[in-house]
Amino acid sequence: MDTDSLSFIDTTSTLHNFMTEGKIVCVIVEELNKIPELKNLKMSLDLLLHIALMIENLAASNNLKGKPKGYKVDVCIKVFEKLGFITNPDDKQFIINGLNFLHSAGKIKRLGFFRRWTAKLYHFLLRGGKI
Repeated sequence: MDTDSLSFIDTTSTLHNFMTEGKIVCVIVEELNKIPELKNLKMSLDLLLHIALMIENLAASNNLKGKPKGYKVDVCIKVFEKLGFITNPDDKQFIINGLNFLHSAGKIKRLGFFRRWTAKLYHFLLRGGKI
């Protein structure tokens, strides 16, 4: 089967957002699974903050735009569902309340320009200058 021409098909912004959101959830779950004994942190505010910070930075750096307000809460819930941490409606309510608390406390912020630039430079050098 010849699939060379498929790379030239443009995706709509809605499809781009849908695919990017799915990739963000997979990347976050993959990173979190590296934490030893992750199940002990099931409903921890520290874990919730870590996930929220990852969502905030990944959404901004991957041009996830045009979504309705509150979509990052849905992404966070999807991450917790994929980890198997949501077993009842109270778990979702904990996530929503925790995110509201962290947001109102000013804890969920995007990394600064210098830190983002340094990370890109580090990964560029790590790959040996290959883009």
